[in-house]
Amino acid sequence: VEVLHHPQPTTGIVYIDLVFDLRALPYRLLPLLPVFARCLTELGTDRHDFASLARWIGCKTGGIHEMMYTGTHEKTLQPVTKLMLRGKAMIDKVGDLLEILNEVITSTRFDQQAKLLEFVQEDKAGEESRLIPSGSSFVRRRMAAHFSIGESVSELLDGFEQVRFLRSLVHRCRNDWRDVLRDLEHLRQALLNREGMMINVTCESAHFPEVSRRLEPFLEALPRFEAAPELWTPFHPPRGEGLRGSSQVNFVGRAFNVREHGYQEHGSSLVACQWLRNSWLWDRVRVQGGAYGVSCGLDQRTGAMSFVSYRDPAVAETIKVFHQSAEALRKSVPSGTELEQNIIGVFGSINPCLLPVAKGYSSLVRHLTGMTDDARQRIRDEVLETHRHHLLAFADVIQHLAASDVVAVLGAGEKIREAAPFAKGGELAYTDLFD
Repeated sequence: VEVLHHPQPTTGIVYIDLVFDLRALPYRLLPLLPVFARCLTELGTDRHDFASLARWIGCKTGGIHEMMYTGTHEKTLQPVTKLMLRGKAMIDKVGDLLEILNEVITSTRFDQQAKLLEFVQEDKAGEESRLIPSGSSFVRRRMAAHFSIGESVSELLDGFEQVRFLRSLVHRCRNDWRDVLRDLEHLRQALLNREGMMINVTCESAHFPEVSRRLEPFLEALPRFEAAPELWTPFHPPRGEGLRGSSQVNFVGRAFNVREHGYQEHGSSLVACQWLRNSWLWDRVRVQGGAYGVSCGLDQRTGAMSFVSYRDPAVAETIKVFHQSAEALRKSVPSGTELEQNIIGVFGSINPCLLPVAKGYSSLVRHLTGMTDDARQRIRDEVLETHRHHLLAFADVIQHLAASDVVAVLGAGEKIREAAPFAKGGELAYTDLFD
């Protein structure tokens, strides 16, 4: 098992992340992961019911929580999909933390139908309550699913497909419980074992030998099950989609792949996106159009560039503004002080001030995605050296946005029809959010 150590001044606290690879799982089981992960720390084990497990975690540790990571590898462009169990404890309680982690991994009791149904109903209600307030996030994730397997998995785990899955899971928990239980046990066997596992430790250098000593028996006690990576056929939403809900405002999205139009990764594109967000899009969509917000972003790894508005009264007018972005960048390309301000803004976003635990986690993500120190420095240098001709070259790339057929709009039924002319064939596929 690969163990990463990040020396940081953590004042005696040890942060341990157990990282499990999702590629050993069948694609059909991925939507079940958020519920499965929640069960590990809230359902109870063979030795502790859910209340005593919560007290044990609270008394001996600073908390244990689960999270998913989905992304794309820098060089191979293969999906990076992980389940992480993240815990923290003082150095003298590391043994207790690892004992708890071992217990939840090996002996969580999934056979509690009533309690698990309660979790699923809570998660379903929570996700449905986010659909309108977080509409721009759902639209952006929906479009991104077209451009990489990692983003497609993200849509299954935290997008509208997760909402759909939870609705069906409520029915299955009531009427097909044995099948649900079988899937949960399959996830445990295929996922929670030493094969393909990684451990990330953030602590002071003086404490790492003690942590290493504690990790050895912990790893020996974990099961080992060899499983070949599953062949995934990723889910893709309709390329032109209207998400119909009860909202009185809209969330308008447009996206395309810049790599298909000759884009070569360069840090200056981040500066171009910064200017588009804070100048062109802000003035035309936010100030003149009346939307609460608007953004654009470029995923340097996948080449996916997206434009999304937030709580927007318009639809067609906003998409037209998105299409005019290339021409706006050409005509008003920033220079002098304005260019410097955008460079400074980008530089601050790619070099944020981080707490020790965040530095350890960021290092883990860079390791998983193959982002080297040299590559990071290259991006910094390219940002600092951005000139007008770089921005003009990027404008030539994004002029192809208007030819894209990836459009997603969340809002009221009649209004979102305005996006149909911008979809392939002049038609949208309509999906009811609350059907």
